[in-house]
Amino acid sequence: MSVGATSIWPYLISLAGVGVAALATLASWLNSGSQRAHDRDMAHDSRVFEARQTIYQDLLAYAHTHVLIVARTEPMMGFKGEPPPPSFPAESETLNLQARVLAFGSSEVEKAVDAFHTSLHKFHAKVGTLRYYREHPEAGETATWEELEECRADVTEAVKTLNRAVAHDLGVRSDESSRETP
Repeated sequence: MSVGATSIWPYLISLAGVGVAALATLASWLNSGSQRAHDRDMAHDSRVFEARQTIYQDLLAYAHTHVLIVARTEPMMGFKGEPPPPSFPAESETLNLQARVLAFGSSEVEKAVDAFHTSLHKFHAKVGTLRYYREHPEAGETATWEELEECRADVTEAVKTLNRAVAHDLGVRSDESSRETP
């Protein structure tokens, strides 16, 4: 072999080393990009979870206020000294809460909220009918207490469904979320 042929090997080895270093740098850069994307996704998920947690706490307070209103409105039997129904939440607070639920809530929670609102509307419509016929017996129609109690039970079931949807969304065990409501 000639002297020139043996001297090329160090250059080839150096070139291979540079190539391996370049590939390692490229792989590290690509991996750090996917790590940054993963970190971004994790931070986003954390922010959404924190927002949902706050919104859902407000939503459950709102829902249970309405459950208390329903429980204390036109009860079949009342007792002397029993407190009246609490006041309805302010319209602006209700609209703000609805907007936050629509922005951050899961579709499961949105469906449960819709069902809850439907049950509330039916209950209050039945209360209005009951009061009208009580004040206008000449109308000849009646609304029964049984119908009102059915509507009251529907509200209770709807809030239980809402509790479960929120618990599921937040990763809370469902047996902890199905506590009895007043």
